[in-house]
Parts: sequence; C-alpha cells; structure tokens
Amino acid sequence: MNATYVQRGEYIDFTPGTDVNAGDVVVLGGLALVSKLDVKAGTLGALATTGVYDVAKGGEAFAAGDPVRWDAEGRRAVREGGAALGVCVLDADAQSATVRVFLRGEGGGGASQGGEAQGGGGTAAQPSAPIADVALRSVTGNGSWSGGDGNSNVAADLTGIRDALNAVLAVLRSHGLVEGA
Repeated sequence: MNATYVQRGEYIDFTPGTDVNAGDVVVLGGLALVSKLDVKAGTLGALATTGVYDVAKGGEAFAAGDPVRWDAEGRRAVREGGAALGVCVLDADAQSATVRVFLRGEGGGGASQGGEAQGGGGTAAQPSAPIADVALRSVTGNGSWSGGDGNSNVAADLTGIRDALNAVLAVLRSHGLVEGA
C-alpha cells in the first residue's frame, strides 16, 4: 500500500507554536493557508486549504486569474516571492486594500521540492478535468415534472439551484479554473 486516506483536504491539521487568530494566513513549507478559528499555541487546530478569501495586500494590482503569493514578513498578498496562496478571482487595483483569492491547496505554482517557495510569481494551477453544466432530470424522463403544486415548487427550486451552479461553473471556466465538458 502506498497511501492511506486521512481526511478530505479542505482543512489540514496543525499545531501552532504561537497563538493564531481567525483569518490569519499561516505558512507551512511553501504553502500559505488560512485559519478560520482562533487556535492557542500548542493545541490542535485546522487550516483551510480551499475557499475564497479577501486577503490584505499592498500597492500591487491583481487581475482575475493571476497567481497570488503571501509575504509572511510584510503580512500581505504579493505577485512574486513568498509562499503560494492561490488565484485572484476578482480584479483588484493598486489602491484596493484587499485581493479576493481562491485558495489552491496544491499551491498555485512555485513550491520547490524542499517546501520553500521559489522566487518569482509561479504559474496558476492547471484547470481541472472538464465539468459539464448541471442538467435537471425528472421522473418522467422528458424534462416535465409530474404531479401538482408541490412538484412545481420543487422544480422551481431545483431550476434555481441548477442556474446558480451553472453560473459558478461559468465564472470558474472564465478564469481557467475548470474546463467545460
């Protein structure tokens, strides 16, 4: 056996040497991750490896799709140097105080084998395998819903969910994070 399942991966366990506050960016090796909760020094906590966060930045501008890195000394998002944080998902001009970042647990590019961040900006992670739009299927198989008002409410709810999911997929595709099927 080469591998044993440990956890889903949205969060990873860690035990900090000093207190960590909710929202702090924590660097482990070449990755920058986010603590969602306060964690006392020496106690087991968790760091988010994925999700979308508004992260403090300096005077640099970011465009959607740009790799984002973390300058631990300056405590801010940067375009080059530092640990891999994720991918910018919303343009941020130089005057903006924050940049919206989709954390990418696989690093968003730039970690070396030794776990130290390489200089330079790295490259964005490759898109996932193609993902098709969400389609509704009914029990009748022809796209219509059988039954009375109760089913029409379900159909409306499911249609809204489908449309919302497809809108999210469209944004992810437009930023090169997933491919269409």
